Amino acid sequence: MIIPSKKTPIHPSKESIKDVLKRTINENNLRFKYFISVNYASNTRITDSERVISDNSNLRFQLRKYFKRPIKCWFFVEKHRKNPNWYCHGGFHRHILIEDPFGDDSHVTAKGTGEVSKIKEQITKDHLIMRNRSIPDNEDDAVKIEEIYFLDGLLEYLSKETCLHDMYLAEVIDYANSDFISKELLDSLYEKPRNNIRKTRYQDVFARTD
Repeated sequence: MIIPSKKTPIHPSKESIKDVLKRTINENNLRFKYFISVNYASNTRITDSERVISDNSNLRFQLRKYFKRPIKCWFFVEKHRKNPNWYCHGGFHRHILIEDPFGDDSHVTAKGTGEVSKIKEQITKDHLIMRNRSIPDNEDDAVKIEEIYFLDGLLEYLSKETCLHDMYLAEVIDYANSDFISKELLDSLYEKPRNNIRKTRYQDVFARTD
């Protein structure tokens, strides 16, 4: 475990995290439409962060390939903590903020906007399950997709691994696969740079800020 100096806070506040993320969203004109939760199989306990980052990279690639668009997205890594008796307790699952994968010129048509949204969600969900080996196709809660209505609250929720459980922000946000997010940006929330945070091989190879 990395022990910070007495002058360095254990973690930044959820308000400061939210402010930096919202500023990044506004400066880069990101329009996140959906909040996606992705679970591994209920009999699989994934604790290898490099595996998660690799799976995120594959998911990102498959989305862009299928929809033929440079879809912007952010990946957040979270641990199962609610039920200590569950086999997957302590293992990772993922949350994703994603733009509308269909873009403004959607080929999906329906009578009402609510129906259009549901059709988009189902198509995206089916695609994620079909093309990603890390997502089970026989579990109802493997993928959950919700339209985003309150971004501020969602950003605070996604920061809880840092604020409540003392995980470093650069380990919570998969900056290697998240657009316009860098380790330097996340480190800026601390009083001193976290140069001693272990960077995974995949984060070194796939790091991007485009």
